[in-house]
Amino acid sequence: MRSMLLLYIYRFATQYLTRLLTPLVALFALRSLLYEQHSSWYSWAIGACTGCVYSFGFVLMCPQLYINHQLKSVSHLPWKVKHVTRCPT
Repeated sequence: MRSMLLLYIYRFATQYLTRLLTPLVALFALRSLLYEQHSSWYSWAIGACTGCVYSFGFVLMCPQLYINHQLKSVSHLPWKVKHVTRCPT
């Protein structure tokens, strides 16, 4: 039962972020095409594809934060522990 809930939350978060970021990425690519200087079409296409890869990589990694929030799995941790674990040593 818990795995079904996690799967539902993961799919919901992924779909929500995808629907939110897809128009933003498209508008960013269009703005880049219209207002920024590019040496060629190839240069613009590489920049637009890079933005897509970064955005959808974020979409694939971010649902875990939503799952942790919904399940309150890290709410008991103190503030310092949450930030110290993010710092590489």
